[in-house]
Amino acid sequence: MAENSNPDTDAPIWTLNLSNAFLLLDPAGNEVRLPTWKTEALLTMLVTAGSIGVPKETVSTRLWPGQPSPQAAANLRQTVRRLRLAIGSDRVLAVRDTFRLAEDFLVRTDESADSVRPQTHDSPAKQTPIQALLQMVNWALDFDPSRAVDLLRSNHDIALEFSPLDLKPLTNRLMHTFKPSDPLFGWALYFLGNAQFQSAGFSEVTKTFTRAMNHAREFADDQLAALSVVFLCAAALCHGQTSVARKANTHLNTLAGRSQKAFLRGHVVGTQGALHQQEGRFSEALMLLREAVDLSAEWPQEQAHIQVQYAFCLATVGQISPAVQILDSLKDYCNPTDFQRLQAHIGLVEQMILLRDHQFHALRDMSFPLIRRASATGSGQTELHAREVLAAGAWEAGEKDLAEKEWRAAIGLRRKLGMRPTTWDRARLKDLPLAMELFAGS
Repeated sequence: MAENSNPDTDAPIWTLNLSNAFLLLDPAGNEVRLPTWKTEALLTMLVTAGSIGVPKETVSTRLWPGQPSPQAAANLRQTVRRLRLAIGSDRVLAVRDTFRLAEDFLVRTDESADSVRPQTHDSPAKQTPIQALLQMVNWALDFDPSRAVDLLRSNHDIALEFSPLDLKPLTNRLMHTFKPSDPLFGWALYFLGNAQFQSAGFSEVTKTFTRAMNHAREFADDQLAALSVVFLCAAALCHGQTSVARKANTHLNTLAGRSQKAFLRGHVVGTQGALHQQEGRFSEALMLLREAVDLSAEWPQEQAHIQVQYAFCLATVGQISPAVQILDSLKDYCNPTDFQRLQAHIGLVEQMILLRDHQFHALRDMSFPLIRRASATGSGQTELHAREVLAAGAWEAGEKDLAEKEWRAAIGLRRKLGMRPTTWDRARLKDLPLAMELFAGS
């Protein structure tokens, strides 16, 4: 195999791939296995830091948090020695209180998931693409914040899969790193909006994405503007704010025309379909969503996002089998958040069918696992609707205590999510039987 080299210096180039699991390749393409996950982490930090290097104290704090300084320093010396033995003693330099890689030791970071070969040796450092990206972004924020944002932008689909528990502290760091006058501040706002999407109320999410959109407009960042409007549309649709969704979609249509990107046009048509779905115009909705899927054919990740909405609509009209077929086909392309949302939506529709058919025992058996999954993943709206349907079924079956318990939990969730009270929600505050009758007839 021909060696990789830099045409400017003729220096051989190594490759570090973190997309699936830690994988280090020498210039000839041979895998170089490091002895421990600590040495893998140290090399990743050094590559991320570049010529700036990494302070020894930072490495110790990251790799041995909470250990006494003398013990952490001893562990660091041992880890550096092991890394030098693996890649060459002259390639890890100690300059005063900083470690850095030698200038002629060139490492290319390869973030393409397609290029990862399976790792066969057992190591506690095996990482998913999400874990690897999160780790690199956090380290980059210590040394080169712009590089951290570049990593998030170039791995956008993976970044959207961060859990709220990981994304919230990351966005807090981004918001404190960049000032509003910085062009990258808009990206900090955008990822903050994604962190808020599942747990915050609609007004808070809207405010954040609107600020990101305005910031993008100020700095002529069309990519950020388009993504911010896409998520603003999605948030509005999730919260039933059709007027906001229509207004945002009009703006997205303008951006789609300017950029001539078919997948943006697909989002425009898809939002139109989703609006028709909310209005109960299911035939038109399915037609538009099918068109949106076709418009996005050349962008599998974007197409998967629209297919989720198409499957939502199919499931809503009771076409469970084709919705499940789409769900199965999306496993390789759909990000886990969308995938879980679609699974949850199909579960909610199955709940409604069981409620309609008065099959309370089956409804109860499927509702509890659905509620537990929704609660564990922070899917507040799914948990809310599942509890509401279970409460209605319990009331109809004469299990008043269960109905009361689920109804109270649902009202608490509505307040937490900042959702407007419905007619039957207000009725519940005065008269539970009336509220149940209203819900059962809706």
